[in-house]
Amino acid sequence: MEKENSESLIKILASVVLYNPDEQAFLNLKKICDCQYFNEIYIVDNSEKSNKDKVSLISTKIKYLFYSKNLGIAKALKDIMSYSLDKNYDYTLTLDQDSVFPLERMKEIY
Repeated sequence: MEKENSESLIKILASVVLYNPDEQAFLNLKKICDCQYFNEIYIVDNSEKSNKDKVSLISTKIKYLFYSKNLGIAKALKDIMSYSLDKNYDYTLTLDQDSVFPLERMKEIY
């Protein structure tokens, strides 16, 4: 069945868990943010120093959560999924800062 209007389109959240990211991690994040299929990018930062300034320059689609210490991947994924459920996302893509996802595969969801 075809979706009738833009309000009923599939909502997809992309998420990235950071821990002391290097420049390559920010380049990976930029590619994810440039993907038209993601409604929002949720960043959970396990670093001891905030990366909010760098992250906020990449895209306005980013929602940033900073822990100020490494609480681990499981805590980050739990918070990502809670956010996704609260915001009624249909799909959630979870990545870490080193992940490279073939973004052209996102077409298959639509």
